[in-house]
Amino acid sequence: MSRNIRQEICDYVREYQEQEGFSPSLREIGRALGITNVAYHVNALKKRGLIDLQPRKGRSIQLAGIPVKGTIAAGDPLETFVESEQEMLDVEREIVCDGMCVYKVRDKSMVDDHICEGDYVVIQEQQTCEDDDIILAVCLKQGSMGGAVLKRYQCHEGSESVYLVPVNIEPELKPEPIPKGVWDRDWRVQGRVIAILRPHVVREK
Repeated sequence: MSRNIRQEICDYVREYQEQEGFSPSLREIGRALGITNVAYHVNALKKRGLIDLQPRKGRSIQLAGIPVKGTIAAGDPLETFVESEQEMLDVEREIVCDGMCVYKVRDKSMVDDHICEGDYVVIQEQQTCEDDDIILAVCLKQGSMGGAVLKRYQCHEGSESVYLVPVNIEPELKPEPIPKGVWDRDWRVQGRVIAILRPHVVREK
């Protein structure tokens, strides 16, 4: 089996930073992994947006990443992490944009849309959505934050109801119609899903 040297470099940099509190040198990477062309692979990772590297500065390798803001489970309030506890995810730089956040999924209601328990969803924060978007929405109850949902939004032209559709073959997971008046009064869109992530896997929506 051929080696994935660039993945090995990212893994080694991450482990080294966790243990030492700073980045390894190119020489240390080469010695640890038994490779000689470290600079070539590091520059390739930089071009892909997976690392930051300051020229002519030692130990400057930094993994590109975004913080996990919290977890989401259908019907439960959003659980947010304090900044010091936030996990950092390595992502392609093309996905990173302003007004973006990440949540970890804690239910199985969207498995047939390839969003599984334990996955991470990248949310573009916005207050509007279009038909068939996968959205993060919360129900406001008497002015306080109620349950959050990650569902596919459907409101066909001429319909008087909004549907938040789970994508799961389980028969009990059927969407209930939400009258538009109730939707406008009691619900707030927090954003839409633009990517789904698993460890070392990125799938853009």
